[in-house]
Amino acid sequence: MDQTPRDHASPDRAGAGHVLFILLETPGPNEQRQLAAAVQEHIDTWVRHCPGYVSTRLHLAADGRTIVNHAQWTDESHYRRNFQEDPRKKELDASIAAYAIGAPKPIPCQVFSHD
Repeated sequence: MDQTPRDHASPDRAGAGHVLFILLETPGPNEQRQLAAAVQEHIDTWVRHCPGYVSTRLHLAADGRTIVNHAQWTDESHYRRNFQEDPRKKELDASIAAYAIGAPKPIPCQVFSHD
């Protein structure tokens, strides 16, 4: 996968108050790569321009089937209003459905800070 410095942020990127790990399952390596490319296209085209968006990093698991999407938003409100409710999200959902097995599995997280 192309590793250009688009939105690749460190896991503790400043301003990220809503962090998600989204698991996507595919039948195999070809679909894994096709789905990652399709998701990245949506990120590059419109997601990254949404108010409150901080960064995304897609990880291809060694099992050849799983994608881990590490997404960061300033807060949950921006994520819901500017991404989940955006009409273009239906197109992203259709791209995911074309390659994935089942629905995406979001895991909301907080960045650990040892003070």
